[in-house]
Amino acid sequence: SVVLAGRLNGLAKRDAQRRAGELLERLEIGHAAQRPAGAFSKGMGRRLGIAQCLVHDPDILVLDEPTSGLDPVASDLVVALLREQKARGKTMLISSHLLGEIRDICDDIIILAHGQVIIRGSLDALLAQEASVDMRLRGATPAVLTELDTWLKAHGVEMTGRVPSTRSLAELYREVVKEPEL
Repeated sequence: SVVLAGRLNGLAKRDAQRRAGELLERLEIGHAAQRPAGAFSKGMGRRLGIAQCLVHDPDILVLDEPTSGLDPVASDLVVALLREQKARGKTMLISSHLLGEIRDICDDIIILAHGQVIIRGSLDALLAQEASVDMRLRGATPAVLTELDTWLKAHGVEMTGRVPSTRSLAELYREVVKEPEL
């Protein structure tokens, strides 16, 4: 079926066979090249589909969950192939909920929620945006807070809004019993 995909996309038979063989070996399913696609496991079928997409060396790839159903080894094989496509200047539109996979492959992202664009832009720029975290530390002594502040500063992070190291009995009570402040 990979050869057929190549032929349908304009490859000569010999080129389609050569390219199909290379891709099936790279995706570690060359041993099953003569088996009917319907006999493949879900993971093997997914790898077969990736080979079909790549056989004719397209400039644009549209992939929906390209590593869905794959074990970690097979997933790594697919991600490596997609990274190669990126390095060769190919354009890829990938939908995935696996953010590590997206981070490894993509330059620009769009995050959708309930059919709406939540955020879009360069992955590097979006990840470089300053993150802010509010936290409460139970049992942190003044010495621990000073050490934490020193460590954060060494990593280019500023601790702001530092809570005084002493607290009232009412604050302690609220923390312990989890009653909201009025």
